[in-house]
Amino acid sequence: MESAGLEPEDAGVGFGRPVGPRMDLIREGETPHYVNLILEGFACRYKILPTGRRQIMAYLVPGDFCDLHVFILKAMDHTIATLSPCTIAIGKAVEKYVKAKRKAVAKCEDKRSDGRLAPATNCRPADGAVTDQPTADKLSAAGDKVLSKISGACPGPLPPLGASTAKILPAACSTAS
Repeated sequence: MESAGLEPEDAGVGFGRPVGPRMDLIREGETPHYVNLILEGFACRYKILPTGRRQIMAYLVPGDFCDLHVFILKAMDHTIATLSPCTIAIGKAVEKYVKAKRKAVAKCEDKRSDGRLAPATNCRPADGAVTDQPTADKLSAAGDKVLSKISGACPGPLPPLGASTAKILPAACSTAS
């Protein structure tokens, strides 16, 4: 089964980072510092049972954030791993983009529902070109902002993910905000 995938620009980021199959992105017990966005491929959340077997708790597909709520955890209570070759985007700046996107889309939809915009106005990028120009401008500005934050924090190619990612990933990349 092949994933449809997202282009990095569809997700509001300027790059995707390739990750091989069967790689742990973050392990149970580690402290989370950022959220990963799956751009391409398949990943999962899993726990190791007392018997040593792996229990998959959720499958992750393109467009899924691995765990938006990781920041409430002092340590991960599960592991996130790739199942196939994946392309991943780093999340703090992406998270801000998603919030700005939701806010712009919600404001547009509120205006449409109370009659300030025509019923045929498209507020959602997933449904095609956004036809409300102020909303389109806000979405573009949010995308440009996150792109500049990540590009500025992470010049050059990023290292591959793996067991020692926390030691080799530049701190500025994982905290781009």
